[in-house]
Amino acid sequence: MNASSRPLQDRPPRDPRFQPYLDSKAMWGAVFSLIGLPYAGSEPNPRPLPQTTLYDFKRRLAAAAPTGNGPIPNALHFAFYPDSYADPPEKGILIPREHFWWLATSQDPVLLSDRITHHYTEIAAVDRVNERISFYEFWPADFFLLPGRNAFGIKARSNPGLSVSKAEFLRAVAGLVTWDTPQLVGAYFAAFPDKCQDHDAFLRFGYALMDAEADQLASWAADLLAEAVRLAGKAGDNERAEVAARQAYLAATCGFYFASGRKDVATTGVMRAILQAVTPLYGETRLQTGLRPPELARLANAAGHARNFKQARVCLDLAIGKDPDFEDGFWLRAAARLQEGDNSAAAKDAERALLLNQAELKRLDDERAAIDPRGKWELDWKDKQIGGRRNRRESELATLMQARVKLREFDRAREAVRELVELEPDQPLGYLKRAALERAAGRAGEAATALRAAIEREKDEGRRVSYERLLAELEHNRQTA
Repeated sequence: MNASSRPLQDRPPRDPRFQPYLDSKAMWGAVFSLIGLPYAGSEPNPRPLPQTTLYDFKRRLAAAAPTGNGPIPNALHFAFYPDSYADPPEKGILIPREHFWWLATSQDPVLLSDRITHHYTEIAAVDRVNERISFYEFWPADFFLLPGRNAFGIKARSNPGLSVSKAEFLRAVAGLVTWDTPQLVGAYFAAFPDKCQDHDAFLRFGYALMDAEADQLASWAADLLAEAVRLAGKAGDNERAEVAARQAYLAATCGFYFASGRKDVATTGVMRAILQAVTPLYGETRLQTGLRPPELARLANAAGHARNFKQARVCLDLAIGKDPDFEDGFWLRAAARLQEGDNSAAAKDAERALLLNQAELKRLDDERAAIDPRGKWELDWKDKQIGGRRNRRESELATLMQARVKLREFDRAREAVRELVELEPDQPLGYLKRAALERAAGRAGEAATALRAAIEREKDEGRRVSYERLLAELEHNRQTA
C-alpha cells in the first residue's frame, strides 16, 4: 500500500473498559505460548480437526461475551474476510486485503492460510513502525508459516517472538475476528472514505450489528442499512437494494420498539423516519415475507416486548408458514396467545414447541456423542447449545403450565410442572410454578410445601425473602380461612 492510499489514521484503541479482559487474555496467551503445549497432531492417532468457518468461530466467541451484558453493553464481535471471497453478506464483512493491516490489533483471533493449511491463531502485537506482526501460538515450533513449512514461501521468525512481516501477513490472512463497539464502523469509513460509496460494505456492517442479537444495537444497524438501500438504488443494484430494505425494516422496527421502551424520543423519531422511507419502496407485506423465520421471530419478539401481540402473531404466523418445524415460532406464538387470553391455542402451540424441542435435543445429543472425546472446545460448544435448548424447554413448559391452569386443567398442568422440576431439581423455578399451580387449584397445603422447596433452593437473598413473604401470606390465609 503506497503513501497515497494509506489510511489517515490507525485503528483507534478500544474502549478502555475492554482493557482488563484483554490484559487477562494476553497474559494467558503469553503463558501458553511459553509453555509449548503438546501438539495434538503429533499423537500416534491424531484426531481429525473439524472444519470451523470464521463466522461459526465468531459466533462461539460471541456466546462467551454476549452483547448487552457486562461493563461494555454495546460490545460485539465482527468477522472480516478478504474481498476476494464471496461469502453471503450475513456471514461477514468483506474488505481489501491491505485493510487488514489497519484492522489487526492485539488479542484479535486471525485465520491464516496458504490454501493448503488453514490455522487459527491470536495476534500478540502489531509493530506498525517496523511492519511486523507477532502471534500468541500454542505450538510455536510447529507454526506452519515457519520457513519450509508452507506453500507461500513465508519465513516467519521465531526469535524474539513468533512473527511475520506485513507483506507476509497480508498474503496469508484469510479472516479476522475482532471484539469492539459500533464505533469501529465509523472509524473504518473515516479511514477508508472510498468505502463510503460501497453499498455492500454498509449492508454487511448492518448485518454484523444485527447478528449480535441485541436490539440496543438495532438503531445503529438501521442507519447503516438505510444507507445501503440508498447506495444500492443509486448504483442500480435492485436485488441488493431490496435485501438491504428488508434488513433496514427489521432493524428500524426492532430499534423503534427498543427505544420506545426506554422513552428515547429522539431515536424513535429516527427509526420512524427510516421506516417511512424504506417501507413504501416495496410495501410492508413484501418486506416481511422476504424475511427468514428467525428474523420474523426477532421482529415478533420485539413487538411482544412492546405488548403489540397482534403484530407479533402476524410475524409468527408467517414464520411458521415458511417453516412448519420452526420451534421458536411455536414457542413465541404460544406466549403471545397466552397474553391475549387465547389459552387453548397457546397450549397447542406450547405442546408443538415441546415436541420440536425434544427432537432438537436428540439431534444435539447425537452430534455430541459423535465428537472425539479429545475435542474439548467442540464438546464445550455443543454443551452450550444443548443447555440453550434445555432452557428453551423450561420456558415452553412454563407457558404450557400457565395455559392449562387458565383452562383449569390442573392435572394436565401438573404434568408440565413435573417435567420442569425434573429438568432442574436443584433450582427453584419448577417448585415456584408448582406453588402457583396448586394455589390456583385451591390446594394451599401443597402450594406451601412447594414454596418451602423453592426457598431451600434459592441462592439469591432478595428473592428468598420475597418467597418467604409469599409463604407467610399463604399460611396466614390458610389459618384464617
